[in-house]
Amino acid sequence: IFDKANLGICIIDEEGFFVKINQTYCSLVGYQESELLNNHIQLIFPSNFLSVIKNKFQDFLHPNQESEIEWKIRKKDNTYLDVLFTIKIYTHSS
Repeated sequence: IFDKANLGICIIDEEGFFVKINQTYCSLVGYQESELLNNHIQLIFPSNFLSVIKNKFQDFLHPNQESEIEWKIRKKDNTYLDVLFTIKIYTHSS
């Protein structure tokens, strides 16, 4: 399902590094998976987005709670794409 979804999906660890990305996400941002894996989200997220995430971090810690944020991401060609993020914290037991 992850790889076949028509939805761009990425999984980011607690330090902000990409750990898994589907092909749709790669196509949206113009990067190959290998260019994103193990790189920090600062590669595509403007710095002001990171401050918003830090401010909302406590909201994400509640079990089974999702949060949505509209934002822009920076594509490889330095253009921006408007996106809607659905953010949820997953643990190893989820």
